[in-house]
Amino acid sequence: MKVRQSHFVLTAARCIVIVELLMKRLLPALFALCVMPAFADYFSDRTAGMELFNAGKFQEAADGFLKLGESKNDIQQADALTNAAICLQRMQRADEAMALAGKIRSEPMAMACRIDLLRKGRQWAELLKLAEAQDFTVWPEKLIYPAFLARGQAHAALRQSDAAEADFLRAEASTLSPDLKAQAWVCIAENAGEPQKALDAYAKVCQLAPGGGTLQRALYARAKLLADQKAWDQALAEVALLEKAQNKDPYWICTTHLAYGYIYEKQGKPAIESYRNAAAVPKAPDDLVKAANAKIAALEGAAPGGTSAEKK
Repeated sequence: MKVRQSHFVLTAARCIVIVELLMKRLLPALFALCVMPAFADYFSDRTAGMELFNAGKFQEAADGFLKLGESKNDIQQADALTNAAICLQRMQRADEAMALAGKIRSEPMAMACRIDLLRKGRQWAELLKLAEAQDFTVWPEKLIYPAFLARGQAHAALRQSDAAEADFLRAEASTLSPDLKAQAWVCIAENAGEPQKALDAYAKVCQLAPGGGTLQRALYARAKLLADQKAWDQALAEVALLEKAQNKDPYWICTTHLAYGYIYEKQGKPAIESYRNAAAVPKAPDDLVKAANAKIAALEGAAPGGTSAEKK
């Protein structure tokens, strides 16, 4: 019997957003790790280019990176032209960006650049056509993880769940970093077609105790999955762990109250106070406050006459 996937098990679309955020930081950083140790002057100029990029001055940044790309050093050339290509893509010059990637002398780095450009453009079919037959395991070590993750993302976006999971597992196995391993398990959970599989993957994330909010997201997801299965005590235990991991962050404080409200509402217990607490968290993100207020309005209007028993 086919198990109906819970509505909050993250979809392929949300997987794309999360991996997008990860890769936005990861690929340029991995190139930088290759470049930094031996080439301080290059790295200084590279930093200046990234500052221009972050300021939205894409043409100026591209010009600087193209100049750096004249280097005779393969790693420097690949890093510079990759960044120049990203600048061109941000200026809606995708064809020029792909052509520039073709000028990178190192074939793995050229391929990594093309894959990243296609991923950023969400050209999933084209990405798979380019990368499907690639053996990433023979690439430079620091390029292996993002390559498998990007290909897995493409498979997930095209609803090729088994292939996506295989690539996410390969990404996980390619790194010793707990944070990167956890991100791969998040992708596996988001790609899961059934709640128990997602629960197990999120449990792996929790065991790795990653930073950057990944642990908290996993605890929140597990709490809601368990609530959907009516495993109330286990769900509340996950929220208690989330409460301990809030780190005084308004986002996670608000999320904790939302999680309690979700569980109580599923149980048929009064939940409105949890949602009110969520809406009242100082400096909480607008989208979370909006979600809390929507729940409050729904519960207050649930009873005949527009007045719920909770409001009374």
